[in-house]
Amino acid sequence: GERGYRNIKVYDTMTVWEIKEPCYKYFDTLKSFVPEFNQGHFFNIGLDVLSNHFMACINHKDTGNYETLVKSLVAKNYFINITSEQVAELNGIVGEIFDGIEDFVLNTLREEKPVIFGASVYRGTTATSTFALRLVKRNYPGIMTVMGGAIFSQELCPNTPGYDDYLRYAHFVDKF
Repeated sequence: GERGYRNIKVYDTMTVWEIKEPCYKYFDTLKSFVPEFNQGHFFNIGLDVLSNHFMACINHKDTGNYETLVKSLVAKNYFINITSEQVAELNGIVGEIFDGIEDFVLNTLREEKPVIFGASVYRGTTATSTFALRLVKRNYPGIMTVMGGAIFSQELCPNTPGYDDYLRYAHFVDKF
């Protein structure tokens, strides 16, 4: 390219079965908990639940608060209460998703040996992209990490409190 970078590769992690399959499993499992009357626009609502569940997963420090938060996410979006066992089932699936992301990212880094790792972030992928970028920086601190995408016009608009908070939090991202 213009700046001397060659061998640029782009990956869509939703084409990776070890990530994609547990996402479908999450929706199927969540849907089985929600009575049909409460499902509404199930997948639109479910994407919000899942993306918030992801963010809670990568940031929680207290298991009890994490369980309460997941119960609250489901209750506020589907107007039902789920059990601790149901939360544990959803948490297990979220863990499978993050395991798939971790395996994919670390294997890709070992195989490709990139100097830059970027994530194009959209509404709903902030947590998974954050996880991947943090994983890269923790395991390969010399790789430059870059974050871009529609997230900066959707949820993290420049000069807003959320944007400023994220910049302070995301010390593992070298360039925005």
